[in-house]
Amino acid sequence: MRDAASDALAGNVELRDRGDARANLPYTVFPAFRGRGYASRAVRLVSAYAREALPVQALVAVIDELNVASLRVAESTGFRLEGLADDWEHSNSGPMLRYVLDL
Repeated sequence: MRDAASDALAGNVELRDRGDARANLPYTVFPAFRGRGYASRAVRLVSAYAREALPVQALVAVIDELNVASLRVAESTGFRLEGLADDWEHSNSGPMLRYVLDL
């Protein structure tokens, strides 16, 4: 994702096929660009693309339980909490949560 005013790289978002009819959706916004809605917009755009163009039934976001901003992004873009992400290692700060968006 890029900043509209400066064209500077503001973060990234991608889709990673899990091989189970789901795709992981990791996203990051660089510190200087946080709080401007970039993550929510990117997640909405990529989710719409996945819904139209990919053979997956759901998107998965794995988020540190203490990353409040990222949890808000997931919840505001329609993801629901599925549970602990036991297939991932814990982060340094706490457990990872698995959020899912059915397509």
